[in-house]
Amino acid sequence: STENLISIVGMATALQQATLHQEENFHQVQKLGQELVNGLAAYDYYVNANDDHLPFVWNIGFPGVQNDVLLMRLDLAGISVSTGSACTAGTVQPSHVL
Repeated sequence: STENLISIVGMATALQQATLHQEENFHQVQKLGQELVNGLAAYDYYVNANDDHLPFVWNIGFPGVQNDVLLMRLDLAGISVSTGSACTAGTVQPSHVL
């Protein structure tokens, strides 16, 4: 079949831009993570992470809050989250990874 040249060029351009601005983007994501933590200051929560965690991956818990209620409210607010890991998708058992 014919390759999708427009998409190939678009992907190459996106990769080039991401590479050129990688450090700037990394710091921007770190800043957004700090804003997330600052925004949670009024809530009872905990973060499962150390100082070396990736700034775009968060493992946050809210003691006493039911997962299904939290997922629904966050989804309605346009926030994408998960209560588990991909390797336990479709099961009701807690994630051995998390």
